[in-house]
Amino acid sequence: MLRCSVKIKSVHGIIFSIEGCRSSYNSYNKLDSKINRNEEVIGDVDIDMISTLLGNTDERTKFLRHIQVQMIINMPRYMWQEIREYRHGFETQSESTMHTITKRMLSQSDFVEDIDNNLLILLNKHIDKYNFTDNKSEKLKAFRNIKIHLPEGFLQKRYVTTNYQTLIRIYFQRRNHRLEEWKVFTKMLLKLPYFESFIETINKKM
Repeated sequence: MLRCSVKIKSVHGIIFSIEGCRSSYNSYNKLDSKINRNEEVIGDVDIDMISTLLGNTDERTKFLRHIQVQMIINMPRYMWQEIREYRHGFETQSESTMHTITKRMLSQSDFVEDIDNNLLILLNKHIDKYNFTDNKSEKLKAFRNIKIHLPEGFLQKRYVTTNYQTLIRIYFQRRNHRLEEWKVFTKMLLKLPYFESFIETINKKM
């Protein structure tokens, strides 16, 4: 069982993005989206307008960049290497192994799946040595050994700000990826407001 997770913290800018679309045609009078009990609800007329734009070029769907999503993603290091491909429109702040890896002993829950127990013991041995030796050379060596032996399955939590245009691109490029973590991530995206209906509209045009 994978220990990775994705938590959606906020989604905002849906109506703002629709108003931006209408500014190009000075059709503000047709805006029928509204906020209902703190929830942004897209009206039928606005849905029709959006549907004509979805599935087109990035330039025609740039309104999606205004729909901002903030989430907390806990994924293994090898997953973050792949996510780096989406640097544009995908801002992150993360836990740094440089500063946090020696703060406590590690356990199996720190990894996406259980690692070899001997490796876990070895890592904790180096962490222990780092924390309790006063010898600078030995301290540096212990830290280096931690970094060298730390598996790619080590989980890192990152705070992410992104947008619907980037997430739609990720969905179509990664939904059938061989890594199970991508399937976890793309399935979560379908829980975002209107995201699944946007995907369905795009699929009809493909």
